[in-house]
Amino acid sequence: MMAPPQPRALAGDTTARVAIDDAGIIHVDVGPLSLRLERDVCAALTTILAKAMVRLARERPPRPRLTLIDA
Repeated sequence: MMAPPQPRALAGDTTARVAIDDAGIIHVDVGPLSLRLERDVCAALTTILAKAMVRLARERPPRPRLTLIDA
């Protein structure tokens, strides 16, 4: 009996991995969480996450500027 084909890696690092299988299902693995998403659902989730990150970046208080002080 043949093993089912493994999903093809699209991107990844130490935090997350994204792959696609022969049926076009996107496999997203983040730590212990695994999502299997249709392509349009994955695209919508990507947009929502990007919007959330932009909003967080705008809400976060700005970092103080560094100033050089003569000793």
